[in-house]
Amino acid sequence: MRNNRKVVIDQLDMKNKEHTDDKATKSPSKLRRFLYGLSWTIIFPIVIAVPAFIAMLMVLGLILTSTINKNAELSGAINTDGIFYFELYILASVALLVVILYLVKWLLRTRKRLFFRSGAKVLGVYIWVGILATGLTMALITKNPDAIKPPVEQDAHLMQVVAAVGGDPAKLKDVSVKYVADYKDGFKNQAGEYGSFDDSKGNFSYGVMTIKQGLSPEEEKVVVAHEYIHHVWESQLDPTTLHDLTSQLMTLYGKDEWFKTRVATYSDTNMLLPTELFAFYCTESSDQYLTQYVIDQCNTYIKRDALRFIR
Repeated sequence: MRNNRKVVIDQLDMKNKEHTDDKATKSPSKLRRFLYGLSWTIIFPIVIAVPAFIAMLMVLGLILTSTINKNAELSGAINTDGIFYFELYILASVALLVVILYLVKWLLRTRKRLFFRSGAKVLGVYIWVGILATGLTMALITKNPDAIKPPVEQDAHLMQVVAAVGGDPAKLKDVSVKYVADYKDGFKNQAGEYGSFDDSKGNFSYGVMTIKQGLSPEEEKVVVAHEYIHHVWESQLDPTTLHDLTSQLMTLYGKDEWFKTRVATYSDTNMLLPTELFAFYCTESSDQYLTQYVIDQCNTYIKRDALRFIR
């Protein structure tokens, strides 16, 4: 009797164990898998992709800004070889992110809970989508290099000064206009700077105009007008006008001893280009020192009567 009772109890234990094993090995429902995958699909962009993209743009912005503002020669080199450096930066950033994500994926796969293992699968898909998107982006940049442009930053007060001296703010739509504390790598008493950058076809692409902080209102007007004239020279004048202006400016310069002393800093460093002659004559010399043609060209782009001339 006791043996029969023991057999019955053993059989019940075995059935309970089999029932428990069946529950443990039972596959999760499709709905649960779907919800887990959907959760990770939403989580990963918010936690990883978006912050990583923002960080990459911030670092790139710092590099471009510091380069353009502090080193004209290096910025010229980056402008020339910009595609290569930009693509190299993207490649390095994505490669680093992929290594980190593969480590996260491995950690998720080692977890026992289905929720974490689902995250590993979704992350694997994101990694390959990111790699493919990076390749397409680099191909697009290679095909269209003019797509690389730094964001335009324009100080509201300086734009008002541009308008006050007769400049057209619309002509500066691709030009950053901002203050700088000083020109550490510039020449003595430098108060402004303008740099222009061409696209792959040699046409004007974008520019950067900076003005030193702390100038008096009258000085600031002259400097802003001077740098604006540089922009006009680089982006607005046709070849015929450039030729005629250069010819007359060089003739004026050759007979003007006072002016030669005024721009000696440029001539002594081989930086005296026609654009400097145009900017200085337009913003610092009264009509009696200019030809009518030069006066007309100056007045086309700025209001000379808004400036206080040196002579």
